[in-house]
Amino acid sequence: MKKVLEAVGFTLALWGVVGLVHAWTGWFAPPGAVRALEFFDGYEVHAEVALIVLGGVVMVTADRIASRASR
Repeated sequence: MKKVLEAVGFTLALWGVVGLVHAWTGWFAPPGAVRALEFFDGYEVHAEVALIVLGGVVMVTADRIASRASR
């Protein structure tokens, strides 16, 4: 379970970072979830930062769940 949550968290954080790179530089056009959803129009940068934070929270939660289960 820990590995799955870590992979999900890493993927969310990576989507957020790639989306920010695209928003700031226009260099890379990712097929991300934020660009596909119309209600984020005008708030893409905020949504990308939220993805990074959410990914970090999921990864920390996975670590805490694993350490609690090993007790």
